[in-house]
Amino acid sequence: MKLSTRIKRLYSAYDSLCLHIFDLLLSDKNDKFLQWVRWVKQDVTTGPGEYKNFTVQQLILAARMQFNNMNKSGTWNKVDPCNA
Repeated sequence: MKLSTRIKRLYSAYDSLCLHIFDLLLSDKNDKFLQWVRWVKQDVTTGPGEYKNFTVQQLILAARMQFNNMNKSGTWNKVDPCNA
């Protein structure tokens, strides 16, 4: 049985794991990525957005895709001009 399936059966474990994933993602220093993570976390915790029904695995994949997109576009290692 998949880990995500087992976690779904234990709602408190799912919530806990989801919060740990967000804590991990929010530990990054890239402002644009952090802004994206906060937006996704708001969708998941309040329920109105496109990420509201994402599993933990889907959240991890979405974060990876966001990183890859930022890396390919050359914005990952750039300092935000507002913070320069």
